[in-house]
Amino acid sequence: MVEEKMKQITLSVIIPVYNGEQYLNYSIQSVLNQTYKDYELILVDDGSTDHSLEICEKYQSKDKRIRVISQENKGISGARNAGIDIATGEYITFMDSDDVIQSKMYEIMLNHMVSDGLDLIMCGAVRTENYHLEELEKDCEVCCLTKKIYMKECFQTLKQTGSIWLYGIKFIKQIL
Repeated sequence: MVEEKMKQITLSVIIPVYNGEQYLNYSIQSVLNQTYKDYELILVDDGSTDHSLEICEKYQSKDKRIRVISQENKGISGARNAGIDIATGEYITFMDSDDVIQSKMYEIMLNHMVSDGLDLIMCGAVRTENYHLEELEKDCEVCCLTKKIYMKECFQTLKQTGSIWLYGIKFIKQIL
């Protein structure tokens, strides 16, 4: 049953890009290597002065799932919002242009969202620096939040970093 629902799901992956040419290929390639294939990748070049836009356009010319927006610099929030504005997926997630994700991550996260009827899911991340891995989150817990509690606690108090979030698009548009 979950697999049937998964076939109908579309995921929008939004990557704001600002002068990210050093790691951008790795980041994009990690999305393209996902086992879950029903997604669109929205690359928002936020006024880069390096070759980031050219890298984005190169990938766009090779894969119809990739869409590129080029805009003047509006900061990471402005770039994410530009991506949200054109996103068509039922679910949405954000990556930074230097992030690399595990190949089954979206498949696993979406499977939980569908089977458990979730609006939001997050998982821990691993930070690497000079080939040294640092696990950022070790514990896993499931909790249910109302919109009001989520807005207050998550955005004001918790300020989670080093985590990967995946949202239902209806949910994220309600909180914005």
